[in-house]
Amino acid sequence: MRSIRLSRWYAAAVVVAGTMFVPLVSSADDTVLFKFDFKDGHKRDYRVKFTQEMSFRDFAYSAFVDMEITERCTGRREDGRFDMQIDFNKVESSLIMFDKMQESKTGEVLQGHAVSFILDQNGKTEKINSVGFIEGWDQVKGDMESVIEGLYAYLPGEEVAKGKGWQHEEEKKQAEMNIKTHADYVFKDLKKDGGRLCAMVESISKSEVTGATTTPMGEFTVDGKGEGKFEMSFDPAESIIVKMKGKTQVIMDMTPVSAGGDKMETTIGVEIERTLL
Repeated sequence: MRSIRLSRWYAAAVVVAGTMFVPLVSSADDTVLFKFDFKDGHKRDYRVKFTQEMSFRDFAYSAFVDMEITERCTGRREDGRFDMQIDFNKVESSLIMFDKMQESKTGEVLQGHAVSFILDQNGKTEKINSVGFIEGWDQVKGDMESVIEGLYAYLPGEEVAKGKGWQHEEEKKQAEMNIKTHADYVFKDLKKDGGRLCAMVESISKSEVTGATTTPMGEFTVDGKGEGKFEMSFDPAESIIVKMKGKTQVIMDMTPVSAGGDKMETTIGVEIERTLL
């Protein structure tokens, strides 16, 4: 079954690093400027772990990816957006279906290759494409778009005081599926993490899914809700996220479009973790 993209639902946030200094706006009242701001040519190495699980009736599917990547800023546009690139230095992947280990070619396809995309100061990604020819890219493109989009949470581009927060609402159309998400972010504290003074942020998100989806078993209408939670440590001096961990779960009814089909309760879970190396 083609996996369902859940990138923004878990509001996972990881940033490509930059050398442009973004200071704490006011250390006296612990106010931080939350936005992405990178310099052409800067790069950072991360470890990323991604897990997606799906189950309905007697079917169960789990996909795991463990990667070491390099994120690069390859250019800064006049409108303030950034040209970005991710190099896949090491990729290990596995797939379990019906409690049996299956062949997963994600690592084989991606390792040693790179993808490019555009990122804005709030964390929105677009135009995710392979850099050069990658054999098998069409088979992994959807999953990798989910991972890359999920590395960036929404940052308000404003100063936020400790104890305060921000909200973000988003509506997306994915083929015939409609996805509405509401996320609440809170700047919890300022403290050292990995030798850096970081803003600790937590987020709770809720999603609604409606519409239809096409699978190898046919076309289904979908109706469900999701909840997610993540936490991150953001270094405002370099505009990077040092650590993050997020998890979401969506429970929805999938009903066959063909007459006489019974609806199936489907559970989808996604976890993502990222650490600066």
